[in-house]
Amino acid sequence: MSKVTDGRRYNGGKREGAGHPFNATTKAMSLRIDMDLLESFPDGINRNGYINSAIREKMIREGIKVSKIRPYDLISKGQR
Repeated sequence: MSKVTDGRRYNGGKREGAGHPFNATTKAMSLRIDMDLLESFPDGINRNGYINSAIREKMIREGIKVSKIRPYDLISKGQR
């Protein structure tokens, strides 16, 4: 194997196009959902979009300022 002048090898590192695409409109989170809610969760839908929509609707109902434009909708339509 060829080496760099300071003794490191060319192993791994960032490759163009490798990994998940960067998405500046989302943040990965982990949360727990009650089993009764999970069992009655609608089949065949995007869970992330569904949960985001539910949170957004609740915030709007409670008067918390939040954008009505959902980034998820823009991504699915290719307008991002």
